[in-house]
Parts: sequence; C-alpha cells; structure tokens
Amino acid sequence: MNLQHRLGAFLALALVTLVASSRGVARATNVTTGQLPDLGVHLDGGTYAYTGAGLQSAINTAGSQIQQGLGGTVYLPDTRNNSIFPTQAIDLGSSTLNMISGVCAKGASNYATWIRYAGRGAAISFPAGTHDTCLQDVYI
Repeated sequence: MNLQHRLGAFLALALVTLVASSRGVARATNVTTGQLPDLGVHLDGGTYAYTGAGLQSAINTAGSQIQQGLGGTVYLPDTRNNSIFPTQAIDLGSSTLNMISGVCAKGASNYATWIRYAGRGAAISFPAGTHDTCLQDVYI
C-alpha cells in the first residue's frame, strides 16, 4: 500500500464529528457511515425511575433505539448506596420484566447491581423469538 492509500485510509478512520446529544453530552459520529455508537439508556432515577416500571420503560426505549440504529444497552446503577437504595436493590415488586431482542441490561460491576423480585415465576421473561439479549453483572 503506497503512502497515498495509507493517508486516505487514515483520514477515513479519522473523520469523526461531535454531535450534541439531547442530554448535552458530546458523542462521536462516524462521518463515513453516519452511525452513532451505542449510547444506551441509563436508569437514572429521573426519566427512568429506580423501579420495575422504570426499568421496563428503559428496556422498551432501548428496544426502540435499536430500530433507529441507536443504542440497545440499558445501564443500571450501583445499588450499594443506602441513601438512594435503602434495600440495596432495584425493587421490581411482583412485576416480571420483559426483555426485547437486541437489548442488553448491564449492571455497574461485579456484585454492584441488585434487583429484588417478590413475585412468583420468572423475574425476567425472554418471550418466544427473543434473541441477542443479555443480562450482565445483574444479580436477582
């Protein structure tokens, strides 16, 4: 590969522009493909409450982002902070979470994100046909 080809390849990889997200966070967009990185959805206690309903809403949003070519990950907080999580867990109550194809729920780190479930049967449901779905560092 000659110098001109190497320079062209380098410039193609280097073409990145910053786009402000709706939350005011800068994010990189690949100019050559127009694809955004996986920004995901954050269970933040505001837009998405620290409840089963809030978590299901975050999962649903991440699922709709996949169809737009954005996201697919739900980022869960560290639940060891007693002032925010008195039970040291996100309480689902007796509601079952329904996962969506392509969505991955990721806890903060090993043993840092806990979900409390008081129902009978499955705490998390993977409906027939669900694929490419994961739970990572989430303890129930």
